[in-house]
Amino acid sequence: MQGPTKVLWYQKLTVGDAKESDMMTIELNKDILFKRACLCLLSSNHEYDIEYAVINEVTYLKTLKKYESWEFEQIFGFGFDCHNFSAGKIVVVRPSSF
Repeated sequence: MQGPTKVLWYQKLTVGDAKESDMMTIELNKDILFKRACLCLLSSNHEYDIEYAVINEVTYLKTLKKYESWEFEQIFGFGFDCHNFSAGKIVVVRPSSF
């Protein structure tokens, strides 16, 4: 298996659930594939293997595997110990991220 090709660095990451309009945008842009990346959060020094896509200047993050980490659970909206984990869940990075 090939490793991540890009590192996404964030000091502060604010996300939201992908809404129906986001999912329609993704569906309409099938030719833009999600790419493998490593999500690195500088505030905690954690790294997560994910996939990402940038469509119309909006960044989408997609889960690949489960991490039983409070931070990962918060980013993707999973319960304690990733209770409701779902591979392929997509969230939208909000403009307040840096």
